[in-house]
Amino acid sequence: MFHKEEYMKLVSAGYMAADPKNRQEVFSDGDHISGNSLEPGGWSLENDNGAYKPGREWTHKSFFMNPVYESAHLHQMMRKCHEDFPKAPTTTSYLTVVPHMPNSTWWKTYAKEWEKIVIYPQGSLIFTARADSTFDSDNLQPAGPAGGPHRVFVSGSPWPVAVLYRDIHTVPEIDPVLLSHLRFGHADCRRIDAFLDKDIATGISLEKGETVKQGTLYSGSRGHES
Repeated sequence: MFHKEEYMKLVSAGYMAADPKNRQEVFSDGDHISGNSLEPGGWSLENDNGAYKPGREWTHKSFFMNPVYESAHLHQMMRKCHEDFPKAPTTTSYLTVVPHMPNSTWWKTYAKEWEKIVIYPQGSLIFTARADSTFDSDNLQPAGPAGGPHRVFVSGSPWPVAVLYRDIHTVPEIDPVLLSHLRFGHADCRRIDAFLDKDIATGISLEKGETVKQGTLYSGSRGHES
């Protein structure tokens, strides 16, 4: 579970809705008393009321996500946010805690859509676990207000951790792939790669193949223009 006091700082700073009824936690057990939830009524990853329940949209609330730190799951979560946010951009916001891995595929593909709020250095004590689920819990540091009397810090984070945020006011990072997409009239990755194949000067520092890596963002976007 993410550090309770750090979470409440983010709530107080306006990164989650002031009214708890308008906040939704994703990837938790829904138990904010003795479980791993920061908010009541969280959606789990596994049960029938799970985060990826068919037809479920992550819209019209402030969403907090502390996901499983595996590449496939991180990519799935970021893709879900990318797909759902445009459905209700004025009433939807996302706050997530993820490994700071700028060289990973999921980060390169989607993180440009998010604002980087905080980056905790490697070794930070920002995650807690139930004491009765850990080995040698008597020798682990109690979490105190960070998690409650039944939780402990297992260890410092093995990697830097980033807190990312997205709402309608978030300014995307303009990298060469996005710049080419905009400069050439919202062309998809195949058309941009055709320019590069023919050595047409684009004025953008871009190598063939870079667009394909992020094609899920821009392919066919012309059909959504209005």
